[in-house]
Amino acid sequence: MANITLGVTGTYGQFSVESAFGSDGQPLSADTLAAFVSMVNGAGNGVQIVYNQKSGSGDGTGATGGSSAAAGTPDPDDDGSQDPDQSSTEKALDAADIRAIVRQKTTPYGTGGQAFNVETEAELQELYDEITAGADQTVPGGPKYPEGFKIQSDGTRIGLRTQSETGGNTIDVFPKGSKNGYKIHIKP
Repeated sequence: MANITLGVTGTYGQFSVESAFGSDGQPLSADTLAAFVSMVNGAGNGVQIVYNQKSGSGDGTGATGGSSAAAGTPDPDDDGSQDPDQSSTEKALDAADIRAIVRQKTTPYGTGGQAFNVETEAELQELYDEITAGADQTVPGGPKYPEGFKIQSDGTRIGLRTQSETGGNTIDVFPKGSKNGYKIHIKP
């Protein structure tokens, strides 16, 4: 059995799946999400999801739906309207913002532009805290990422990896749901 993590937003009786990730922290393919939607719709639980695949995206997004009792829909004062998320006061960063911060606060390592160094563990943690500020959600990351992945609103995943060939912790950034990202580690 696979675990699927969904990022869901919506109002009472309607919802939209903004992102979908497997237990490995990777975005679900369009085919996998379509299979999940079929399974939920056939469960007879009163939830109906309409799958609106974005042509060629393959990013695991694009399902919308509704239920007469959409459990977990934000409406704490029961006035029928969606209430703002009071816990998210920081501006969410996108892939370009994160890349700019990383370039400003690190030293490039190698020639490929995909590896960066900081001097200390404290600098690494400070950078991680800064680039994950305002993240929409956290999804499981497996044994290499005990804190999971922080997901920004544009789909950029950020994980703090504890297993690194160079030793020490490493930040991995996967822009907009990409499987190919870049890393920031402590200078060897």
